Amino acid sequence: MKGKILYLPIVIALSAIIFLSPSEFVSAATAPVSTPLGYNTLQGCAPARIATDSSGKIYVTDANTESVRVFSNNGVPLSNIRANKPLGLAVDSSGRIFVGSVSEGSVSVFSADGKLLYQLGSGAGEFVMPSDIAVSSSGAVYVTDSMQNKVKSYTAAGAPLSSITGLNFPTGIAVDDAAGEIYVSDHNSSTVKIFGMNGILKRYIKSSVFLRPQGLALDSTRVYIVDAYNSTVAVYGKDGIFLKYMGNYGEGAGQFRTPLDVVIDRSNKVFVTNHNNSRIEMIGIDSYSQLNISPNTINLSVFEGGLPITQTLNLTSTGNAAGWVASSSNSWVTASPSAGTTPSEISITVNPAGLSAGNYTAQVMFSMSSGTAAVVLVNLEVKPQSKTLYVAPTNINFKYQQESLNYPSSNVALTSSGGSLLWTASSNAAWISLDRSSGITPDSIKMSLNNSVNALAEGNYAANLIVDGGSAQGSPASVNVSLTVINAGTVKVTANIKEAGFDITGPINYSGTGTEWINDEVPPGDYTISFKHVSGYIKPYTRTFTVKTGREVSIDGAYRAKPIATHLIAGAGGAKDAKEEVYTLDRTLTASFEPFKGPANIRVAAGDIEGSGADMIVTTDNKKSIKIYTSEGLELASATMDESYSKCEIAVADINNDGIAEIIAAVRNEYDPANIQREIKRFTYSEGKLTEKETLYKEINDREYKIAVGDINGDGMNELLIADEKGLRAFSINLTEETKLKALWAADGKYGDAEMATGDIDDDGIAEIALGTEQEGKGIIKILKGNGDDYKLQIEPYNDLGYEGAPSVALGDLDKDGADEILAGAGKDEKNEGLIRTYESDGSFTNTTIKTGMSKFGVNIAVGRFK
Repeated sequence: MKGKILYLPIVIALSAIIFLSPSEFVSAATAPVSTPLGYNTLQGCAPARIATDSSGKIYVTDANTESVRVFSNNGVPLSNIRANKPLGLAVDSSGRIFVGSVSEGSVSVFSADGKLLYQLGSGAGEFVMPSDIAVSSSGAVYVTDSMQNKVKSYTAAGAPLSSITGLNFPTGIAVDDAAGEIYVSDHNSSTVKIFGMNGILKRYIKSSVFLRPQGLALDSTRVYIVDAYNSTVAVYGKDGIFLKYMGNYGEGAGQFRTPLDVVIDRSNKVFVTNHNNSRIEMIGIDSYSQLNISPNTINLSVFEGGLPITQTLNLTSTGNAAGWVASSSNSWVTASPSAGTTPSEISITVNPAGLSAGNYTAQVMFSMSSGTAAVVLVNLEVKPQSKTLYVAPTNINFKYQQESLNYPSSNVALTSSGGSLLWTASSNAAWISLDRSSGITPDSIKMSLNNSVNALAEGNYAANLIVDGGSAQGSPASVNVSLTVINAGTVKVTANIKEAGFDITGPINYSGTGTEWINDEVPPGDYTISFKHVSGYIKPYTRTFTVKTGREVSIDGAYRAKPIATHLIAGAGGAKDAKEEVYTLDRTLTASFEPFKGPANIRVAAGDIEGSGADMIVTTDNKKSIKIYTSEGLELASATMDESYSKCEIAVADINNDGIAEIIAAVRNEYDPANIQREIKRFTYSEGKLTEKETLYKEINDREYKIAVGDINGDGMNELLIADEKGLRAFSINLTEETKLKALWAADGKYGDAEMATGDIDDDGIAEIALGTEQEGKGIIKILKGNGDDYKLQIEPYNDLGYEGAPSVALGDLDKDGADEILAGAGKDEKNEGLIRTYESDGSFTNTTIKTGMSKFGVNIAVGRFK
């Protein structure tokens, strides 16, 4: 089971006193540059403590299998040492392995090859819970006994020395030989205590940065503290200053679920026991080297008295290039070359001479100058002599798409027992080509289709590959070849999350899920792919594509994480104020600035207009000016339209699915007073410039109107909404067409004074429409479905205060649940204070009201996602 930590209780009380605020001082140490290097999954394992030796081998205690599991530095399993409920672990400079047993209450000492040598102290019963072990350079052994609240020390031979008492469930321990200090994780006090070698407390590290310290590791300047509760590794300077976190909660590379211990090898790599993920995490630190071997296990089969055989492997390094020297545990396997620098191609040669029939295993070690070694396992089967011809596979199925330039191929392995065989091969089909027609076993034939297959009609065909090995048993051997010729193309859909799903409609309908879907039997024709909604994500846009026979269509179905609102933006609603303010969700004012000279009806919006992953503020004076600001109130760009333009309204959204939001500006053009014209323009921001790109829409109409943008039909594309006193209209947007906007639907209603926003309040992938209007003297927010139908949700946000006027409205996910919440700003009546209230997606009041700095005429609002 992975849901529990064996022996190590998780206590969820909050830590009390912070000993040293990490932000108050500058450490003499620098924060490590950490690089996740992947992980080694241990199936059925609950890894607890971890240690390493001079060659970089990794030792892990596992109570599930009641063993100490030993791996090479590159993750190859090497051996297991049996132990009763093992927990604490250390390896000294001579290779001796110290293992704490909870069930025996002992620490046993094993030789490097796993033989029991002796036990510390009186043996069984010497400890209650030997949680962790450290060995100093002088050979002194230190054991944390969590249940006795002590650190006990012993000579290298196991004789008791002294104890450190006064602890509160000590867990991890590490020795700094250079400084003459002992570091102890005092679990229940959320403290790392530092003692002199005489056992006297010198100082301690206590911080809100970590809550339940477990394992410890030290380098020359830093302390690495495993925080099991927060599923991270907190890194401090030895002077007690916090430097950084490594990793967080999760299941991805570099993420943890209840880490318990940490160790650093000689090549500057950190290994962490990722307990509830059942794996060992590996992280490169600063300038590190990691040898990678592909493959790391070689399985070979030869016949008794046979010739040497060779397999090539690739030796590469992550981090720094590494020099290496090869050595072997057995004389029958060699590596060539025997030394070099990464990257290298290595030939592993097995010579069966002198080996009788049976199975053999050897290790080939590649050691760096640090002493750290990567290992490849060589498994060899020596078969008894007997000349028999073997071919594999004996059945091969080919599929060919008409008009394709890709001719499939397959390899046929030729082997023989009892010695090598001369062989010849031929095929009885013109559409099959062989890369060779004769040779000596062991060998292989590459069999491929050729362009003669183009003459074949749709249908099924059969042929044979005949291999003649003379008088050997099994000769001649036949490989049955089946060919299916189809009139079809290939569709490949890739996604970036495993929850992804889609439907394809066309001549034949398909559905798929996951990160990759391939079908190579899709009939030619036109198809449409639409992606399914996944909570917490913005789905890819719906698109059409054409399948041609013999060709492949690749579709990128990348889901984008749905932005989570971090701040609220408030703009003055009328003639009293000229301010614009930014608030956190907990009502803290973070910025206040005046974007325009004098009081104005300041309209606000926000969006990722740079594609950086964070929003910027877009604002207008509701006249003809637009400005861009950072969340701190720093002006980045501005644009002012001609004098004939007025009543500017803005919306921000990514309308062409390039990951960068555009600014949509709706204005009135009063150049011809007799024919006042509405114009909707598209602006972009880049490198400090705000640029008008084009006019999306024009119509003769002198009525005031508002706009909003959102994916109201769930096709992954944003649509445009126009509201005025005659009703509400929806348009699709296509920037590649001459007519940019195409009408989708219209709904009756009087929305001339309406405030409007869109958002997905029910987490179904389709945006709802929020309209702030005034009806019978009451300011209300009315929710419509994306198709214009009534959603049956209405909010009266300020009737308790007697406020009049249409409330401003914004929608955004404030609590990371995938559904947008509703925000209401006080309407623009002179008596209305600049209040903002928040409501759950079902319309219930959260009892949260933000009082802005605007004293009259209400407030315009938007949500922002700022880093």
